Amino acid sequence: MFGNDIRFDGRVAIVTGAGGGLGREYALLLASRGAKVVVNDIGSPDELLGTGSSDVPAASVVAEIQALGGEAIADTHTVATGEGGRAIVGAALDTWGRVDVVINNAGIIGPIKTFADLTDEDVDTVLGVQLLGPFNVLRPAWKSMVDQGYGRILNISSGSMFGQGEACTYPVAKAGIIGMTTNLGLAGPAYGIKVNALLPVGFTRMVENMPEPALGWLRDTFPATAVAPVAAFLVSEEVPCSGVSFSAGGGRFARVFLGETHGVTSARLTIEEVRDTFGTAMDTDGAATIANVGDELALYAAALAGR
Repeated sequence: MFGNDIRFDGRVAIVTGAGGGLGREYALLLASRGAKVVVNDIGSPDELLGTGSSDVPAASVVAEIQALGGEAIADTHTVATGEGGRAIVGAALDTWGRVDVVINNAGIIGPIKTFADLTDEDVDTVLGVQLLGPFNVLRPAWKSMVDQGYGRILNISSGSMFGQGEACTYPVAKAGIIGMTTNLGLAGPAYGIKVNALLPVGFTRMVENMPEPALGWLRDTFPATAVAPVAAFLVSEEVPCSGVSFSAGGGRFARVFLGETHGVTSARLTIEEVRDTFGTAMDTDGAATIANVGDELALYAAALAGR
């Protein structure tokens, strides 16, 4: 029924935020299938705020991988700076001479506050890790992948991008990750690189402050181990797509996509006509999937052709 096992022999993978939770599961699974892994984690005792540091989490995961016969090194540089990103990629290149896989998993949620109460530091800290972090790691990794003609990148987004309320630094950053994935996903295949995104649902320390009964449901239904197979496939040689986003959790995975309704077309659109046809523009029946800006322009071309 199924084909040959998917392996990563000879491949070098960087997994950021791999000292625990979902990142740990990604690193362990890739290593178990033959990948050499850079386990990156600053080891923050407070995962929500990203404060403090320790080399214990990354070293512990490396020890787990080595105990199972795999190869791994620990890295404790931050993804929040360009210097840190270059150091993380440099660790892979200095040790094994290449970078084949990057999973941008490192992240913090930040303080839970109303929008008006967010400080400059709150915003800069969360966006610095969640949105700029992947830029900082991928810029040096991209160069190496282009030079070798191969690469697989997985950017970790979040279902929070669908909307969760006022404390929106985290979901805004995660929505930005989708934009990065779509654009690099279009550019990458010309260089042998494929880039996709994953919106995982898994029980980790980041959700431990949720109230019951939601917390218990997450703990019982969404083990982190159930997300890792989807992540691993999306960074394998066999992944068929690039620039696509997926949701995964609890043994389920599905494509996530942008769409656009059929809309309203008028030769001389007025404010009043916008008001009177607003419901039609909102109607999602027959909505089209949008994978890139060309898809949207094609919708406009079709709608305006007969005007």
